[in-house]
Amino acid sequence: MSVFFSTDQVLIFLAKQFARLSQKGHYLSVYLCYCAYMKTISLSEDAYRRLLAYKGDDKDSFTKVILRVLPEKGSAAEIGESIADISPLTEQEAGVIEKVIAEGNQWQENAWK
Repeated sequence: MSVFFSTDQVLIFLAKQFARLSQKGHYLSVYLCYCAYMKTISLSEDAYRRLLAYKGDDKDSFTKVILRVLPEKGSAAEIGESIADISPLTEQEAGVIEKVIAEGNQWQENAWK
């Protein structure tokens, strides 16, 4: 059976114990470890390698990578920021797009004749 206490409950208990012991001339050393809530997820090897590729260094956690790389679902602001990060087309890229559009328009005109 596991028993869980809130941080406040633990601190109140320790304060009471510290007060009781110090009145008797004893000292109490306390070491607290705060552990953040974590979830376990399963990844394929390919997904793990892709995620690992985004890590900057050993101090960069997967949590930091996910929060940095993935926008919140449905966030229009994030989409706008992503679009703003796209560099302008080069002359060559613009030419290719114009050619494809022109070919598509020509095909449509000929398709109904």
